[in-house]
Amino acid sequence: MVLSNQELEELVRGKGPCIMPVYPDMPIGENQVQAASFDFRIGKKAYCLRTASLPRRNESIEDLVKKYGRYSFDLKQGGGGNVLERGLCYIIPLAESVALFSDLKGKVSPKSSIGRSDIFCRVLIDRFPYYD
Repeated sequence: MVLSNQELEELVRGKGPCIMPVYPDMPIGENQVQAASFDFRIGKKAYCLRTASLPRRNESIEDLVKKYGRYSFDLKQGGGGNVLERGLCYIIPLAESVALFSDLKGKVSPKSSIGRSDIFCRVLIDRFPYYD
């Protein structure tokens, strides 16, 4: 089942939201709810890793950062000129969190980011050894 933008609005701004902002100073914008989709944003920090890795069934993304992290840096909000080096792997947490109701399933597609930014994107989830 594909949700309409009105149903997505209810998941974001309804009585029991399941899509919530991670940062109080980065509220969910009106333009993030699209027809049958929600546009997630990157958060405030990036972590450069020694190697690409997927979490094991007992690992969180935070565990991967602790295990393989090289360094971290704050991202400049508003398109202020961050540079990601070619050939390195980064984990950049999203600015929104999701806790879907048991009768809902989600699908993630980073395709627009790949084409727009010429980067290879994948979405990782805690304790889930697959991406996207």
